[in-house]
Amino acid sequence: MKYAILMVAGATLAFASGCCNKHVDARLVLGHQTLDVCARLVKEGVDAPVSITCPGDEVTLCWGTPDNNGVHIEVEHDPGGITGDYSGHTGVVYFTPTETTKVTVTADCVSKQKKVQVVTGDTPVGFDGLWSGDCKQVSYEADPLFYSQSLQAKDVQPQWAPMQGGMPL
Repeated sequence: MKYAILMVAGATLAFASGCCNKHVDARLVLGHQTLDVCARLVKEGVDAPVSITCPGDEVTLCWGTPDNNGVHIEVEHDPGGITGDYSGHTGVVYFTPTETTKVTVTADCVSKQKKVQVVTGDTPVGFDGLWSGDCKQVSYEADPLFYSQSLQAKDVQPQWAPMQGGMPL
């Protein structure tokens, strides 16, 4: 009986260790970007939880996985049929989403999910803004790699107010 328990524990550890050090990274950026641009973004830790674009704008999906020699890409509402298997440690694919789309990049047993939001009208979006020193103005820097330059903010509404000494400013 001890032998059977040790075998099960050993098999579990062998299976778990096969994936604990795996890694995949992905970026979903606007425009027709090169692999070098994507590598710089990963190296500098630049990313956004969602890329926001207008209909007809091209986006670049780039990935990297030091542990595998390929990835599987799954694209929701797959414009252009890019869902499939891709070889190599790094790569890029280009597509033009027509609606908000989730993309999942999987390498072995790890995956990274990215989202591109396609804006076709008034669309509320939440951002972590920055208050000015006098707390009278809220700003947000929209990186053109993740936010279409065609987008325009109609209104900014803070969801909280700064406090000083227990009193709102």
